[in-house]
Amino acid sequence: EVGHDVDPLGPENIVIFAIGALTGSGVPSGTRTEITTKHPLTLHIGTGNTGGSWGPYLKHAGYETVIVRNRAEKPVYIFIDDDRVEVRDASYLWGKDALVTTDILSKELPPKVAVIAIGPGGENLVRYACPLNDNFHVAGRTGAGAVMGSKNFKAIAVRSSRGAPEPARPEEFRNV
Repeated sequence: EVGHDVDPLGPENIVIFAIGALTGSGVPSGTRTEITTKHPLTLHIGTGNTGGSWGPYLKHAGYETVIVRNRAEKPVYIFIDDDRVEVRDASYLWGKDALVTTDILSKELPPKVAVIAIGPGGENLVRYACPLNDNFHVAGRTGAGAVMGSKNFKAIAVRSSRGAPEPARPEEFRNV
C-alpha cells in the first residue's frame, strides 16, 4: 500500500500492528506483535517484532491487525476496549516518555490494559525511534516510533474483558 515515492514521515505512510494466529493461545513464544512501516531511515520496509502482553490483549479483544493511516491534527492515542475503538486526545501525554505514558494510561483506563507508546524520540522524528510496550519490549529496526510521531500518534492502549479464544479441539491443541 506504500510505494517508493511515499515519504516515510508523510501522512501517506502507514503503520501496521499485526499478530499471528497463535498469539494469546498459550503457545510458548505466542505473544509476538509485528510492527511494520516504511522505515524513515532506510526508505525500505521497517519491520520488527515485540513480545509482552499487548498482542494477546489485542487478540482477546477480537482483533489481529491495526493499520494506522493519515495524520491527526493534534496528538492522539487509540483505546481499544473489546468492541469499542476510540481515538482520544493525547495532548497531555505529548512530551512524556513511553514509560510515563504507559503508567498514566494504565492508571486512568480500566484495569488490565496493555499499552504500546512512543516517547520524545518518536515525537521528535528520530528516524530509528521504536515504540515500547510492557515497559521493556520494543520492536527494533522499524523506525515506527518516528512514523507514529509524524502522525501525532502517541499510543495504542488495548483491553479486553474476554479471555483467549478456545481452540476447536482443546486437548489435541495442548498435546501438540
